[in-house]
Amino acid sequence: MIVLSVLLYGGVRAYKSGSGDVLLVDRISVIGARVIPESKIIALSGIRVGTDMRRVSPDLISAKLLSHSKYLRKVRVDKGLSGQVIIRVWERRPEAVLRSRGRYYLVDDEGFVLEEDVSPDKYRGFKVIEGDVKIALATTRYIEMLYPVLFEKVKLISAEKPSRIVVRLKDGTRVLLRSGNIEEGLENAYLIDSMRRCQGESGGYIDARYDKLVYCGGT
Repeated sequence: MIVLSVLLYGGVRAYKSGSGDVLLVDRISVIGARVIPESKIIALSGIRVGTDMRRVSPDLISAKLLSHSKYLRKVRVDKGLSGQVIIRVWERRPEAVLRSRGRYYLVDDEGFVLEEDVSPDKYRGFKVIEGDVKIALATTRYIEMLYPVLFEKVKLISAEKPSRIVVRLKDGTRVLLRSGNIEEGLENAYLIDSMRRCQGESGGYIDARYDKLVYCGGT
């Protein structure tokens, strides 16, 4: 005969059976979630309050969560002695919209595809990039960090190759940069663009790929 006695404290936390003390899950905490709702993470984990803690496998739960959501970069699951299960997550956050062969993809800061066949109109807050993803993302971060005013005017960043990065502005102006001197190129391009705007000019191109030399024209 199995002798069963239940310990009550804010709900069922543990019980004694013929096989010894058994600890139950009495609460589940999620730490680090910003993009994915905590309730969804808990549901995907498969853990339920009242589950035998011996059946909670941190490695299996982590692998399960990672396989079910592209937005998760890393997951760590810890079991507490009090019956608490802590799920720590590191999320991938949308960084830009990648255009490739007529299709659009939502990508994170590493170029990892989070969603396929998205509509650019749905993600107006993100810049559209194309070409070499790493170079395009790096250029995007440089512009946003150094010249936020210019960043607001960006429509598309096309990294054709390291020596030719084309930043298309909303007024039709094309800014040409080179991977080796993006910071200097941006500084020169920003100054020239400001001067042209003061003179009522827009469109054309600003070629800031070369050291201490900037070309610009109307076509």
